[in-house]
Amino acid sequence: MERGLKAAANCPTTLPLAETLPRQQPVRILSLDAGGIRGILELNVLAELEERSGKPISELFDLITGTSTGSVIGISLLLPGPDGKPLHSAHEMLDLYVQQIRTFGEGPWYHPVLTLDGLLGPEYRTSRGVAFLRDVMGTTTMAELLCDIVIPAASIDDLSPRFMTSRRSPDGSDFTINDNIVAANVALATTAAPGLIAPMRLRNVEGQLLFTAADGGLFAYDPTPLAISLALQRYPDRSLIVLSLGTGDLETTIDTSSAGSWGSIHWLKHATSLGIRPSVRYTNAILSHVAGRPGSQLTHYLRINPKVPSQFNQSLYSSKEVVTQLNQIGAQSVKDNDQAISEIISLLSKNETEKSSTAP
Repeated sequence: MERGLKAAANCPTTLPLAETLPRQQPVRILSLDAGGIRGILELNVLAELEERSGKPISELFDLITGTSTGSVIGISLLLPGPDGKPLHSAHEMLDLYVQQIRTFGEGPWYHPVLTLDGLLGPEYRTSRGVAFLRDVMGTTTMAELLCDIVIPAASIDDLSPRFMTSRRSPDGSDFTINDNIVAANVALATTAAPGLIAPMRLRNVEGQLLFTAADGGLFAYDPTPLAISLALQRYPDRSLIVLSLGTGDLETTIDTSSAGSWGSIHWLKHATSLGIRPSVRYTNAILSHVAGRPGSQLTHYLRINPKVPSQFNQSLYSSKEVVTQLNQIGAQSVKDNDQAISEIISLLSKNETEKSSTAP
């Protein structure tokens, strides 16, 4: 599916180099999982961070990474307004985000009939959602965002990972795209979930085709390892402070008493849970074990990912009842992690003060 949006002609074609942090400045990292409408859970925590600290997300972190819905949230909070400050707060983004998810899920009544509910074509006809997202993000490019951000997507041209950033590293990997790209297009590229949303033919600001993209959640549902890897590459001598936000640990199970007789159709119903849940839990287990150990650059790691009932598995399902319940779960998650959130805010704010008063 061709979805083009070109920035102004005077936009730089190549990304600027990553910022040089002051000496001894820890790298403050924010990671945002994929998960569709359940991104409400992430926004609840982000709104709390901004309210308690009195600072926007763009000032609290040095490096942000987000996959799929996490990229939409991350990019939206880094859009510059006319005054050079963030265009949207995390609290304001809650309403915009729900509207965007809702429009992505809407379509003509005949679309499910023509596609047999996604069997013969993408399950969602996303033209309204694409238009809404582009209206929110406009023609802002990755180079114009207020903080360093990296977004993963899967290339279906050669089945390899691709990383779109807002700042380039002096020694970038073979999979990092250093071309400047319209931010809305990057968000669309990493949300193109196979079977649900058509692939995105991603182009740079000059209109040159870079690759055909599918959802970054295919390999980086929780992009925390990506952010840590990039931070270690850019700042090999710095400690890392990481806040990783999930979109809910779905309470799904498999009936093992009957699974032995299942064929491929039965297993396909559980493909998402099987491919994502163990991987996300494994990542968290490893990072929790490494964080704070002697010699580890990962000095602080906080993962917030509340339990979520299995009925919230549909990524674009956004009825008023679902939104209300997810906000309630998000608010409770903030309460349950009150002390940990206070501690991470103290660390982030402390290092923001040091950053503004210490010369490189």
